[in-house]
Amino acid sequence: HNIKLLFTPQWIASGKIPLLMEKQTIDYQKDGSAIVSFSVNSLEDIARWITGRGGEVIAQEPEALISFVREISENNLKAHSK
Repeated sequence: HNIKLLFTPQWIASGKIPLLMEKQTIDYQKDGSAIVSFSVNSLEDIARWITGRGGEVIAQEPEALISFVREISENNLKAHSK
């Protein structure tokens, strides 16, 4: 799966370098964010990692990853809404 993630300006400003994979590209944006692209075999692990970043990392591609992140997030909200 070819993945694109948006790292928010807040993440980048914190000094945390978005190094996830040995072979990835980082495209720094004018607004201070960065788009990181790489390939993975499974969407599950990366989706769980994204949901643990508190909104500072946003799935951009593929749509299947975005849907998986939404599903995990919705399940977390349901589990903690009592």
